[in-house]
Order: sequence, then structure tokens, then C-alpha cells
Amino acid sequence: TDLAKARLGEKVTVRVLLDGRPVAGAVVSIGHDKLAETASSGEARIAVRHAGLETISASVTRPLGTPDADSDVLEATLSFEVPR
Repeated sequence: TDLAKARLGEKVTVRVLLDGRPVAGAVVSIGHDKLAETASSGEARIAVRHAGLETISASVTRPLGTPDADSDVLEATLSFEVPR
């Protein structure tokens, strides 16, 4: 989705990649509200909820199973302007 054209209430498609590959099961959120999980294509559709600055985050938890940690959490954010 071209986020420069995103409007309040419209659905946009986001894609989550890790090392250039789609990530299934990534949690996509705005604020602390989980909105979707990505499909096997790494994509999720979410509704734009706010005019002005909108920030979408994605997080992926990977099991490590090492003595130092059970899992690794990777997060990314994307901010864009939504016309008022």
C-alpha cells in the first residue's frame, strides 16, 4: 500500500520481512492494541485509526532455547502522516 495515499478508516496492507523473507505470525499493532497477525506472505491488513501521525509496529518472537534466553523479540515501527 502507498501510505502517502492512506486515509482515516481505510485499510492498508503492511508486509513484515526478516532477512528479506516474509514473516508469518508477526504481531501488528497500533499503540498497545494488537490489530492483526501476518499471514504466510508476511502481510496483514489493518485500518488506519488516526489522522495526523500514525505509527504501526510489528513484533516477532523467535525461540532461542539457550541458557541465556528462551526467546528473542524483534520489533520495528513505521510512522506516516494521515491527512486530517
